[in-house]
Amino acid sequence: MDSEKQYANKKKCPSSSKSQFNKNIRQQLQTLDCIRKNNAMLSSNSTIKYTRTSIQTIPHSRDMTNDLFTIEQDIPNPASVSKQPLQTITVNNDLTSPRIISTELESSIPENFENNLTTNADIPDQLRAWAIRNKITHVALRELLFIQKQIPELRTLPKDPRTFLQTQRRTILRDINPGKYYHFGLQNGIVNISEKVDLLNIPDVINVGINIDGLPLSVSSLSQVYPILCLVTNVKILLPLNIFCIGIYHGYDKPLDFNQLLEEFVNEAVNMTLNGIYINGKHFNFKISMLLFDAVAKASVLKIKGHSGYSSCTKCTQEGEYLDHVIFPDIEFIKRTDEDFVNQSDPEHHTGHSILQQIPNLGLVTDVPLDYMHLICLGVVKKLLVNTWCFRRPPHKLQSSTVEKISETLLSLVRYIPHEFVRKPRHIKEAKRFKATEFRQFLLYTGIIVLKNNLDKNKYEHFLTLHVAIRILSSDVLMKTMTDYAEELLKHFVLSSKLIYSPKILSHNFHNLLHITDDARKFGNLNLFSNFSSENYLQKIKKLLRTHNNVLSQIVHRLSEENNLHKLPISHKINIGSFRCAKEYNNGILVNDTSDPQYKEVIFTNFKLGLNLQDSCCRLKCNSVIEIVNFAYCHKLKEVVVIGHIYNNVYDFYTKPLSSSIIGINVVGSLNESYSYWPLSKVHQKLIRLPYKTEFLVIPLLHTSEML
Repeated sequence: MDSEKQYANKKKCPSSSKSQFNKNIRQQLQTLDCIRKNNAMLSSNSTIKYTRTSIQTIPHSRDMTNDLFTIEQDIPNPASVSKQPLQTITVNNDLTSPRIISTELESSIPENFENNLTTNADIPDQLRAWAIRNKITHVALRELLFIQKQIPELRTLPKDPRTFLQTQRRTILRDINPGKYYHFGLQNGIVNISEKVDLLNIPDVINVGINIDGLPLSVSSLSQVYPILCLVTNVKILLPLNIFCIGIYHGYDKPLDFNQLLEEFVNEAVNMTLNGIYINGKHFNFKISMLLFDAVAKASVLKIKGHSGYSSCTKCTQEGEYLDHVIFPDIEFIKRTDEDFVNQSDPEHHTGHSILQQIPNLGLVTDVPLDYMHLICLGVVKKLLVNTWCFRRPPHKLQSSTVEKISETLLSLVRYIPHEFVRKPRHIKEAKRFKATEFRQFLLYTGIIVLKNNLDKNKYEHFLTLHVAIRILSSDVLMKTMTDYAEELLKHFVLSSKLIYSPKILSHNFHNLLHITDDARKFGNLNLFSNFSSENYLQKIKKLLRTHNNVLSQIVHRLSEENNLHKLPISHKINIGSFRCAKEYNNGILVNDTSDPQYKEVIFTNFKLGLNLQDSCCRLKCNSVIEIVNFAYCHKLKEVVVIGHIYNNVYDFYTKPLSSSIIGINVVGSLNESYSYWPLSKVHQKLIRLPYKTEFLVIPLLHTSEML
């Protein structure tokens, strides 16, 4: 019996013996003969096409099953794909005869796959992009390349996946105690990005931000990497294509000397800052506009005291006091200057000399902004929600019944959260594991409704002060007129924290709320100098690993393969204010002057409007709030319009510290029964719509109005 079980388990294993693999290959060759015979019977105007469906569904193991090859007959044009199912002849599992299947293209491939193909891309380019995007192993890709060698049109493809993907063959690593380092190059990364955009869209001065942060690779070992990342900040190209890796360190402890780690980068940066860079024969100036670190990395790289030190503030000379831990109780301070840093005027602040001082025109005080993600989301908001209200001792800890009520309200909002939010609200008992994006969502959107009537009046209004200030500093539109007001709100928040809770709460993070407005004045809204995009790239690096052996070589090989994909997908080119319609149908609500074609979605540059519950609310430029019921063609305007009805009874959700309508937050009542239509150009911003009593609370998605 045991041997039978072992045999059964072996059959389930995706790998196979050599003889079985050869048998599968012979069967595939027989299938190809069958396909060719069927092809010979087609009419002369039929075409053979290896469809995107077949490419997308290739398995990752040796068990090559459905959808390897398809013959497509009477292929519809792209405009009709969404209307008609695609008729395909597909190789069956049993390899005996073809079977007819009907499949909707959009359900078989990623939503943006079609737009990610350039118009002149051939099959090898598409296959290469598919393999890298879906992290296909070299073993699986080698088998696929061997099979495709039987196709006349693809016989020129190499057999070796390393040749096909142009994998870097030689990796020169440098010893950085106690690990190793590989340098991709700052200039190489800039040139690679320039190939993805038109040179006319690159400004005369290329501004970049530099990020350094540690990334643990495993919870069961000390293996960790420290990538040096570069963010191109003033070239119109969507994330994550504006981020690349300059160099990366791997070891089982952090580098003992960050000056040694940064040496090659600094040499390049000095040369490029002084002499600029040539791209396709055209000269561009170069400037490092900001350094993006969390508090821990900042202390290591800049050779200064850590965040728990008495003289740890990077923006002012205030010395902390000890009250169970170091706190900063005063709101009066003397600002540090770049000259003070170079001269080390405050010796208690420094632990050494940073090699970054060699880079010209780089201020190690003014050009090192505070990180919104770690400072506010993972710092202040987490301190209040997790370490004060929910999981600490009285008197500020909420009752269990109140915490449960907050959690129930949060969970009831899940179905109303727009698709732009990758993470939906969770139970408060999981708050210790919340990610930074979840704390940001709580601060800017859901917190104001779930805490209402669950916190006492003073604490709730105190939270609203932070909520309003950060919403202002997160919006370019609001910052134009309200930056000074946001600064006053943050001062009030810090002072009130001491009175409402305790002086002990005034840690390094709370103190730096007094400084973050200055950084916003210089660099723009908080999202432009946060570590959110860098953290996403770090997770991408982690996912590149296929084994925990030869970590650094693996990362270098995978990133080199990505860098060799020189063609830019169409969907990544920014065209501000542009949109495209999707999911055509024909049974929606129509009004006068409108008719087919109708659409369920309209996709803008970085947000989507739709007919579903979570994506169907927006504000027009006339300030009306509408519920969307359809998108249709208007004969009178000769364009696609949005059809909907207007919300009545719009009023403020809160009046302290200001009227919520000033920053676009309202409660809306009943809907007007009549339908109207508006050009899509009249859409001002997308709204998140949350149930409140018998009405709805509407809150603008901060990133949407800036893109219209």
